[in-house]
Amino acid sequence: MTSRVEPKTFDSSQYHEDCISILRDIQWLPFLEKFRGSNEEVAKQFAFTFNGENALIGTFSFRVSEDTIAQATGVSPEGEKYFKTKQFKEKSWTQFMSRSRVSAVNWKKGVPRSWLVHPWDEMVYILQKFVTCEGRYSIVYLYHIKLLLHIKKQCTISLPYFLLQSLTKMSKTVQKQKGNEDKSLYHFGLIRILIEDEMQRRGKTWKEFLTANQIRDEDEREKSLEDSGFVRDVDEDIPASSRANKIPMSTVRTRQMRKEETIPVSTVRTRQMRKEETKRAEQDKVFTTYSRRSKRTAKVQLQDESSVPVQMDIHSSGYSPPAPEADVHVESHSPLGFDAEVESHNKPTCEKGSPPPGKKQRKIERQIEKLKEELMEANMLERVIKKENQRLRTQTKEIQMKHDKLKERVSELEEEQTDICKWATKWYNQKKTLKEKYRRLKQELHDQEDVQVKKKNVDTLLKAAEVQTGTEFKGSTSGLA
Repeated sequence: MTSRVEPKTFDSSQYHEDCISILRDIQWLPFLEKFRGSNEEVAKQFAFTFNGENALIGTFSFRVSEDTIAQATGVSPEGEKYFKTKQFKEKSWTQFMSRSRVSAVNWKKGVPRSWLVHPWDEMVYILQKFVTCEGRYSIVYLYHIKLLLHIKKQCTISLPYFLLQSLTKMSKTVQKQKGNEDKSLYHFGLIRILIEDEMQRRGKTWKEFLTANQIRDEDEREKSLEDSGFVRDVDEDIPASSRANKIPMSTVRTRQMRKEETIPVSTVRTRQMRKEETKRAEQDKVFTTYSRRSKRTAKVQLQDESSVPVQMDIHSSGYSPPAPEADVHVESHSPLGFDAEVESHNKPTCEKGSPPPGKKQRKIERQIEKLKEELMEANMLERVIKKENQRLRTQTKEIQMKHDKLKERVSELEEEQTDICKWATKWYNQKKTLKEKYRRLKQELHDQEDVQVKKKNVDTLLKAAEVQTGTEFKGSTSGLA
């Protein structure tokens, strides 16, 4: 019996419109719509024979790789080659989580799926059913967050690589656990998708594949059961072999049998009748308990009275009674005609139905001891409270002293801030003055450079004039300086 329940088909009407639109946007919807049932026997043979590259089912051998998975599913193989065992430290998962749950997240144990916000909680549910196939729909792990990041287009991973690694891991686990492989067997629907794609390339169908390898078609078996009038009392997502192991055929009831098992109206008890019966049973129980207790109390009293010594005063025989040991005496007349004095043995007599005085005294003593203990505990608690109050007063004084020191320090810092503001203002004014001086000096330098240029031009003109005229000018350009 397989313990990992997988759905037969993907029905888009069962999920929220937001999830369907997201899957359609990333082009995963055609892949999920290819899930059209499975066969457990085919999945078992695949798991026992798959070596990471090839698988053998009966006489049918085919190759499984990233390219074949991408072609069968219609999902692009491009992206990061990521699998469950590869961890990442980014805190990008907070965008999918409820704010009140972020601080309590522990990815080693996983987190409940209910902590995720909509629509990502339902999206993880779809991934768990059709992609990762854990069988634990209530727990979310870190690799689910990686898949959500891919769906949200914040990263890109290769889904064919992910599925190939998952198939390889499943096959290795099943091959190690022969005889107990049902707990580790999953990906029933994906295996059928791969085989159907390979058979389509060879020009054959799924039914022809099952017939050629002498494997029973579970879909036809379920249809024949439904046509014969049998009602399935189990979930439709559970594989046929699991249902057969879970509910034997001898216990499957038809609709006609269910009608015949209808309870007659005369034997149906109303709610009021059940309440009255319960009340009557409780009263009988209380009466029986009280009667037994009364009998037990009367028996104890008779035993106490029989143990009381009887002293008789017989005048005719000269009998001398012993000295009385108690102050209370009860005189009675015996049937023989003489008086009998009945006295209690170191304890007074009591009325019928009340406990003996000795028991009362012991009960009072126990209560006194209990009160003394409570009083001692109260005194200890009072001393502890006094010490705690004293400690709190000391802490309050220390806190007050620290507060005063902090206030003094704040005032000092305010004074320092005032001084710094004054110094900054002074520095700003000095900077402004220096800028103005610098501007004037730069202007003066520029003027001097212009004078020097003009002087050179005049000297050049004078020399040119001397050359042309042949005369020497004795003027100077010192006046231009």
